[in-house]
Amino acid sequence: MCHRGRSTRRARECFVGNEIGLEPIIGAAVALTHPERFFRFEELDMDLPGAEFDDPASVVRFAAAPCLNFHVGRVEFGTKQYDDAYDFYGSASWFLPQ
Repeated sequence: MCHRGRSTRRARECFVGNEIGLEPIIGAAVALTHPERFFRFEELDMDLPGAEFDDPASVVRFAAAPCLNFHVGRVEFGTKQYDDAYDFYGSASWFLPQ
């Protein structure tokens, strides 16, 4: 909820010193171990700011970030533009112990 409605790029800029963005493998583990997290369209979908995606069709290198969302009864893995901000997405992160 801390990074809800922020673009992936802005969320990374707002990370505190020991905060790290989740990578797709960790996001997938969350989806598998907590399926109740993804059950309807209105929940907060996850941007995964720990990784970047290089779309070969794009003129801008690494302009997309991976994400997980709920769509028509299932969880989908996809990408969205790095600079796009949506109210129903939040960049998922975790904290390293200090």
